[in-house]
Amino acid sequence: ALALRKAALQSIILTVCGLIKTLLVVLSIRIYSIEYDESWTEYGVHWNAYYSLAVARGLGATLELLVLPRSLPPLAAALASAAAHELLLAGGLAELVLAPGQPQSHNRSNLIGQNREGLASIPGLVTLYFCGLQLGRWMKPTESGSKFAVPARLLALMVAAAAVRPLTMASDGFWLLPESRRLMNPAYCGWLLAFSCFNLGGVWLVLEAADRLRVMAESRDGCGSTAGAAETRRTPIHLQEVDSTGLLYFLISNLLTGLLNLVLSRLFPNRESLDGTPCSLIILAYSAAAFSCSRLASRWFSFRDLQTALMQRLKKA
Repeated sequence: ALALRKAALQSIILTVCGLIKTLLVVLSIRIYSIEYDESWTEYGVHWNAYYSLAVARGLGATLELLVLPRSLPPLAAALASAAAHELLLAGGLAELVLAPGQPQSHNRSNLIGQNREGLASIPGLVTLYFCGLQLGRWMKPTESGSKFAVPARLLALMVAAAAVRPLTMASDGFWLLPESRRLMNPAYCGWLLAFSCFNLGGVWLVLEAADRLRVMAESRDGCGSTAGAAETRRTPIHLQEVDSTGLLYFLISNLLTGLLNLVLSRLFPNRESLDGTPCSLIILAYSAAAFSCSRLASRWFSFRDLQTALMQRLKKA
């Protein structure tokens, strides 16, 4: 019950953030008569990333805690969700969402039609939720088990997820639709999963390298350390910040993304010309800025403190 309340509270906070963004966009367009620089064909007219995160957290946690059996692995739930989503898309949902033009009655004439991209991607959000849940359980350190179990699982899952794209190309969309950001279909989720496994594999390599360096330094200096201190040193400070203030980190990163896009559009009108080393430097600068701002902001405000206070009030009620 406590975990479900926590998920519901996080979902509510994200929904409020989505409403604030929607209202700000609408007011900015009407008051200042500006053209909002975001294609409505990505999420929909009113839908945005905050709503997607709210649905993924709320619906995913509800299915995990109340509907699905505890013995069912999250990866199996992700596969079931992906299969159901693909059946819905093949049954006509994909054609409905990707229908060209706007005059048709099923396109943008009502609230559902205006946000059909975001609504149609809900099963994909559930799929990604369970994929993330499975990856989190695999990455969680355990006392028993081989130290190479994590990279072996990540490698196997990355290869399996990356194989989705060749399957879509081989079937020419007959068995699997090509990846689509608007649909967030299984092929797109597979691409995201492969990318996530690749990044997590890199994190594992960094942690193992840091552990080796720590052991070498301790053997050279002849001093021991506790297991807790070792775990603290093995965890990069960047990952610690994301883990402790995840929502705040996301909000700041989202704001910095918009600011970065604005600056780049002014400095480089043709952003397609940026490639190679400049892109790497921009990403490094963005990551450093996001971490620094989140680190400073977390000293004055933390969503975890707000969440704890609200949870205590819910318990009393």
